[in-house]
Amino acid sequence: MKGFRIFLTGIFITAVIVAVTLYVRYLQMRQMSEDVAQLSRSAKIGNEGERFQRNFRRMAGGLRNYLLTGKVASRHIYEKAVADNNIALHELGRLVPEGSEQKILLDDIRELQQYWIDEVALPLLKAKDAVVEGKDGEQYFQNLYKQEEFVKQEVGVGLSIQRKFSDLLDQTREAYLSGPASGGSFHQTLEIK
Repeated sequence: MKGFRIFLTGIFITAVIVAVTLYVRYLQMRQMSEDVAQLSRSAKIGNEGERFQRNFRRMAGGLRNYLLTGKVASRHIYEKAVADNNIALHELGRLVPEGSEQKILLDDIRELQQYWIDEVALPLLKAKDAVVEGKDGEQYFQNLYKQEEFVKQEVGVGLSIQRKFSDLLDQTREAYLSGPASGGSFHQTLEIK
């Protein structure tokens, strides 16, 4: 009888050890799954950010080429880059949590792009369209295009966008590094304090 008790006690202890081991393994797998999801989100933010910046350069280059040559293909490059950037901004908006530092930076980027379109691109396009349509605007266009202020705005907005994306990626990296693996939560890290 004593041997049977020892046997049952051994089975019970083994079952407890197996149960604890399985539970610990489950927690590790869950943690790893959360880490992989955060890493994936960070990679997508980085990819969309690069896509946006590349498109912004295409916007500026397409606009510049259209203004200098009048080639409609260059204007299409500008317009396609604007459309692609709007899609990239939408994707980024889905990836960053509401109320986070990242969301604030993303809104700033969206505003900078819109400012550049409204204050730099559209006035130049309107002036160029007036010239193309044969309206009296050649001198106005030439003066407008050569104004130092437009060049400063184009360069300034481009640099601001690069800085904002750098900050956005830094925030993403910090959120990932201080995520669940180090005891915090990805979303808690991003909340405005």
